[in-house]
Amino acid sequence: MDMTNYQWFMEKRKMASLNMFGPYRFNEETIKKVVSKNKIGNYALGYSKDGTFYVKYVGRSDTDLLVELIARLAKGHSQFKFSYASTRLEAFRKECRNYKDFTPSENKIAPAAPEGVNVQCN
Repeated sequence: MDMTNYQWFMEKRKMASLNMFGPYRFNEETIKKVVSKNKIGNYALGYSKDGTFYVKYVGRSDTDLLVELIARLAKGHSQFKFSYASTRLEAFRKECRNYKDFTPSENKIAPAAPEGVNVQCN
């Protein structure tokens, strides 16, 4: 079966999963209610339509996911998803995977490695 590049891309996106909690409304009250303080983790910002979450941006926090999400509120997204990570390296690897799987339109460059960790997003 021959697939166009677009068809292949859409099939890949259907199979990919963020493996995150949510989606939740992207506002300070909800963030403070559902995200724990001082946790390393990952997030995706976007919106839902017809039961599908559309990823516009993926990121991580190596120190406090709650603070990172609140700092992103001005970006104007309607929903977010999140997950916790045990280590900065684990969070970085997940961010790379999500960046590659979803190619979010608002991520202009590949994720940078955590400070002091010599690894690339590949």
